[in-house]
Amino acid sequence: AKCIKNSVTVNEELTAEEWKRRWEKEREKVARLKGQLSRAEIELERWRRGETVTKDEQINLQEADETLPVTQSMTSLSTVTSSVLSPASSVVSTINVGSLDLRSANVDEWEKERSTLYQQLDEKDDEINNLAQAIERLKAQISEQDELFNQARKDNENLQAELNRLQQESESSKEEVKEVLQALEELAVNYDQKTQEVETKSKENETLTQELDTKLTSLNGIREELESLREASQTQRKRFLDMILVLLRDVGDIGSIMGGQMNEQKKPTIENLDQTEEEFTLARLYLSKLKTEARSTSGRLSELELEKVDYQKGIGLKDKELDEAHLLIQQHEAKMRSMLESMKELEDKKRTLEQTQDVLNEELVKLRAQGKEKIYSFLLHLYLISDL
Repeated sequence: AKCIKNSVTVNEELTAEEWKRRWEKEREKVARLKGQLSRAEIELERWRRGETVTKDEQINLQEADETLPVTQSMTSLSTVTSSVLSPASSVVSTINVGSLDLRSANVDEWEKERSTLYQQLDEKDDEINNLAQAIERLKAQISEQDELFNQARKDNENLQAELNRLQQESESSKEEVKEVLQALEELAVNYDQKTQEVETKSKENETLTQELDTKLTSLNGIREELESLREASQTQRKRFLDMILVLLRDVGDIGSIMGGQMNEQKKPTIENLDQTEEEFTLARLYLSKLKTEARSTSGRLSELELEKVDYQKGIGLKDKELDEAHLLIQQHEAKMRSMLESMKELEDKKRTLEQTQDVLNEELVKLRAQGKEKIYSFLLHLYLISDL
C-alpha cells in the first residue's frame, strides 16, 4: 500500500477516429518494441553461447527510444527494456575487455568474473521475464482498446443511420407541410367568401331585430295605455259603489227623518236591496236622480269597453306581427343552416370538378397531339398532290 502513488491524468473525450489513430500509433510502437526485444534476446543468446557480438551488431535501445513518441504506458516499457539491456551491453564490453586481458590475468580472477557475469545474466533473465509479463499486460490493454474502438465504430454507424432516417423524415414532413399550406390557403379564400355572406345575413338579421324592437316598444306603449284605462275604469267602479252606499245611507236617513213606519222598517242595505220592494220604493226618488249619472257612467263604460276591444284588437295585431317576426328569424336561421350545408356540398363539388379538370386536361393534351399528327399528315398529302 505504501508503494501506491496517485497520479493526475487529463480526462480526454475523443471521437472514434481519434481513438483509432491512437490505437494504430500504439500498435506500431508495440511492434517496434517487440522487434527490438526479439533482437535483444537473440543477442543475449549469442552472449550465453560464448560468442562475441561486435558493436555494429549490438542493438542500441537508447537511440530507438529517442525516435519513438512514447505515451505514459509505453515509457515504462522502454525504461524497463533499457534498464534490462543496457547492463547487457556493459557486460558485453566487460567480456570484450576480459577476453583481451585474459592472457595476462590469473585463472581465479577470470572464474570469479565469469560467476558474477552468470549471476548478472540470471538477474537479467528475471527482468526479461518481468518485461514479457508487462508486454502481455499491454497486449490485454490493446485488445480492450480494440473492443472499445469497435463499439465506438458501431455506435457511429448507428448514429449515422439514425441521422439519415431523420433527414428523410424531415424531407417528407416538409412536403406534407407544403401540401397543408396550400390547402389552408384554399380554405382561407373560401372562408373569406363565406364570411362576407354571413356578414350580409347578419346585417339583415340586425335590421329585422331593430324592426322587432320598434314593434315591441310600440306594443309596450299600447299595453301601458291599456293599464291606465283599466285603472281609470277601476276608479270609476269604486266611485259608483261609493255612490250606491251613499244613496242607501241617504235612503235610510230619509226613512228615519220621515219617521212613522219607516222607523220600524229596516234600512236598505246592499244585502236586502233586491229583496224588499218597500226599501226600493223609499230609495226610488233618490235612485231616479242616480239613473242619469248611472246612464252617463254606463255610457262612459261602454266607450271604455269599445276602446278596450279596439286596444285588444291592436294587441292581437301586434302579437301577430311579433309571431311573423319570429317566423322570419327562424326562416333566416334555417336559410343560414342550408347555406352552410350548401357550402360543404360546393366544396365537395369543387374537389370533384378539380379531379375531372385534371383528367380533361390530360385528354386535351392527348387530343392536341393527335390533332397535330393528323394536320401534319394532311399537309403532307396536300403537298404531294400539288407536286403531282
